Amino acid sequence: MRSERNAGYWIEKLNMAEHSEGGCFAPVFRASEQIGREGLPNRSTGNRAIVSSIYYLLEKGRFSAFHRLSPSRSGLV
Repeated sequence: MRSERNAGYWIEKLNMAEHSEGGCFAPVFRASEQIGREGLPNRSTGNRAIVSSIYYLLEKGRFSAFHRLSPSRSGLV
């Protein structure tokens, strides 16, 4: 018998944490190679990984103020 794989299942399975803008997230990957602050927009406060990804889950009926990503910052959704 297959167990129910609802939001609670995935939150626990992926060890997701609450996101400050709503929903839950879990880091998936962060590259060790970084871009220096001098190569980033002025709003950046430090070095950034050249690529990173997260799992993000928003349960039905819940609010999120999670920002939209520009095409250059998004990947598989």
